[in-house]
Amino acid sequence: IGGTGAFFSDTETSTGNVFTAGAVDLQVDHQSASYNGEDCTTTCDPWAVEVESFTQGDRRDGSDVLAERSDPPLALGPAQTTGVQNDSSPTGFVSLGFGGEIVLKFPNGIDDGPGDDIRIYEATGGSNYPVESLLVEVSGDGVDWATITVSPNEIEYDGTVEIDLNGVQTARFVRLTDTSDPA
Repeated sequence: IGGTGAFFSDTETSTGNVFTAGAVDLQVDHQSASYNGEDCTTTCDPWAVEVESFTQGDRRDGSDVLAERSDPPLALGPAQTTGVQNDSSPTGFVSLGFGGEIVLKFPNGIDDGPGDDIRIYEATGGSNYPVESLLVEVSGDGVDWATITVSPNEIEYDGTVEIDLNGVQTARFVRLTDTSDPA
């Protein structure tokens, strides 16, 4: 008769938390965790999960925006575009139209961390569109708004805009207003 016993004790520390790879498939199963400083009880979604309000503008000729580009919930969830110029495959997006506005809700909040905190995907599906510009405002409560400097604040077609909250502690609402010149 023989016996063996063992006691294992281990402590791990993780700092920086930066992964660089061609592709990473990462799943985290958790009961209690945090994302961007917010406690998560179910899931922490970095994408907008609700449209708080939407007012669509018109097309350049004054007509209504096409129906397939007029469904506000298409602005929610992961981007359906690659964010590169001349992306001929963007689907699942909503058009603000000239002067249009959308308010997106991020219940987990977006914290002001080092560097850029928000990425906006602009999708048109080609180069047949005029230069577009955008006013970006953020709010923690949906009442008091801060204008965020966007540089450059114009996109010729298909692309991304990276934005730093620059001192706004936590944004739970992001308001995007088209400021493009219809002329």
